[in-house]
Order: sequence, then structure tokens, then C-alpha cells
Amino acid sequence: MQAIQFKGSIPRYAFSMALGKLTKSAFFNSFSNIQLENLPPPSFPNGEWVEVNPYYGGICGSDMGLILLHDSPYTSPFVSFPFVIGHENCGTISRVGSEVKNLKEGMRVVVDPLLPCRTRGIKNICPACQAGNESRCINFSRGNLSPGLMTGTCRDTGGSWSEAFIAHESQVITLPDEISFEQGALLDSFASALHPAARNFPRKETDRVLIIGSGPVGICLVYALRALDYQGEITILAKYDFQARAARLAGADTVIFSGPGTPQQVADHFGLEMLKPLMGKNIPLGGVNLVFDCVGNSRSIKDGLYWTAPGGDLVLVGLASFPKGVDWTPIWLKELNIKGIFAYSSEKYMGKQLSTYQLALNLICDKGIDLAPLLTHTFSLNEYKEAIRANLNKKENGIIKSAFKIR
Repeated sequence: MQAIQFKGSIPRYAFSMALGKLTKSAFFNSFSNIQLENLPPPSFPNGEWVEVNPYYGGICGSDMGLILLHDSPYTSPFVSFPFVIGHENCGTISRVGSEVKNLKEGMRVVVDPLLPCRTRGIKNICPACQAGNESRCINFSRGNLSPGLMTGTCRDTGGSWSEAFIAHESQVITLPDEISFEQGALLDSFASALHPAARNFPRKETDRVLIIGSGPVGICLVYALRALDYQGEITILAKYDFQARAARLAGADTVIFSGPGTPQQVADHFGLEMLKPLMGKNIPLGGVNLVFDCVGNSRSIKDGLYWTAPGGDLVLVGLASFPKGVDWTPIWLKELNIKGIFAYSSEKYMGKQLSTYQLALNLICDKGIDLAPLLTHTFSLNEYKEAIRANLNKKENGIIKSAFKIR
């Protein structure tokens, strides 16, 4: 089968880091860690697994971070090399293990990519998984699987950037007939936004929300807050017109474009006085009660710290490995609550405990949310270099969300 694999080779890493200063193509050429290979399909660890043929394999910002070698070594004990990339997925079941009871070949499905205790055959479930916090599982490197936080980082499971990967039956969610594969391709982005929205829902209806970043997760965060019945004001920062249009369609009240004048625009919008320090940029007096950073770089973290109100909440949704030049003083001076959010887990909703993925699907169906228009670009596996180049130039290509269309 065709699959896009990350080798995890130190010499390839060194080559890309050295040449990458001159050209981005060094991160995905024939000498890099990213290669299109012909591989055998993954084998089942036991009879509780199924094989899935992807229809779409989504391209996530975290995948781009992996390709550009931005990931922190902190996560390396929780992956196993070489692995097939791709955690965002939808497709059909092509093979069923002998002990699987409620799934059949041909079913249209999405797979919750997390690989916590249950998927690893661990009988003594860890306290985090028992509490419905699977994203905090302590066993991502144990059990009958090689290390891996999720599908697409584990050597044994494969990933969605391929013609086949495997999933434990507990990961598999069937797609209703009315949900297209295009909708299914966006389910991961919606779940990634629903998790921070559900775990950090505005304390009061009068609390205003600021979202930094209008990529797929930032836009889906607007959808998620509205789907959870938040009626308050949502302001979002966007780079491009096509992002702004999508954010407004999702339910954002105000879009502010990122640029040199952004700080003053944000201050004016929220009615904040700007104070002049001894040196450096002006500092807002006050701020916004709830800020979501959906970018995850040095600039967005600095902005988040500046714009969060004293005693307010800054939720770090975007992945930031090594933020540079960040002044952490606002955390201390304003007694901020900083919270990290990883992927998805389980959520309490209407008296029930559901996986974030299942709740995301339920809300899409119940609220009539159409995420398919966010899928703006698709590529074949053979076009992986073109896909990477396009995602490095989203402004020129107008990309909101892209995916590999496997079949």
C-alpha cells in the first residue's frame, strides 16, 4: 500500500535542519524524514481491531509542525519510528478482527485517534482514563502497542496518510448516512475545538471571548461555542479575507485582522486604555476574560498574555514547542490562569459522558452544522510535496483545510 512515512532518522533530521535555512523543500525532499513508501498493511495486535481504508486523511497544523521539525523532544518518548503520518481521518472498514462485535466491513466510520489504556490492552485502567481524561493517559508508551499518543504517531497502527490503517474497536465511530465524508474529514478539527470549548466554557454569559487565529481549529472553536449555546460576544483575529468570511459564517461577531495596527484595534474594540511602558509596545489596562490561542507561536502567546484580563483564562490550544522572547510577567502581575489543551478526550454534556469525537458528531447532526465548506483543497498521496508547499503558502492558495483524498 502507498503511505507517507516519517522515518525519524537523525542524519535526515540534520540534513533538513541545515539545508532548511535555505529552502523549505529540504524538509520534504528525497533526503528528508518524509517519504512516500510502499508498505504492507499493519497487522492486528489481537482480535479487537479493524482495518480502515481512508477516504480522506486530513492535513493538520501539527502534521506541518512535524514535517518542519518544530516538535519538542519532550514528546519523543510517546512516538515510535518509523510511523505513517495522519491522525485526521474518515473512511470505510475493510477488515474486522475475530473478537469485534458491532462493526462490519463496509461501514463508513471515523476513528478517534487517541491511543490510551483501552486501545493498548491494559486492564488496570489508569486514573486519568477512569475519570474520562483519556488525553492525560499515563500509558501512551505501554501495553501491546509501540509508543504513540495517537494514530499517526505509532509504528504499529499506521496513519491516515495511507491506503490502510488499523484501529481498536473502541476508537471507531460510525458515520450516519446524512454525514458526508467531507463532513467526516472536518470532525477532528471540530473535536479539537470542542474539547477546549467544553472544558473552558465562559463562566458568565456577559464574559466576552477572544480567539487568536482563524485556521480550522479557530473557526471550529466559534462553531463549538455556539453549538454549546454560548450567546455572548466572540471576537476572532484573522490573517486573510477568506478566513474572516468563514469565521463570520461560523458565528463570530467581530473579526479583527492581524497586522501592525491590531493592538490598538483590539483595545478600541474592547474599550481598553493603552499604557506606555519604559520601552516596548503599549500595554492594555484590563483585558478579555477568556482568550483562546489557536496559533501556538511566540507572537500569539505574547498577545494572549497581554489581552487576557486580570484573573482571566488563557487557553493554549495551538502547539508551541519553543516560544522565544515571551515576557511571562503578565502571568504573575495579573494572576492569570493558563491552561493547556491536548487534542480531545471525553466530555460531560446533558448529563452524559461522551467521547469528544462522539459529542462532536452528535452536535453536527443535532445543530445542523455544515463544516464541509472548510475543506477547500484536496491532494492525492502522490502529490504530497505539492500539498506541503500549498500549506506553506495558505494566503496564495486560499487554504482553510486541506486533506489527502485517498480514493
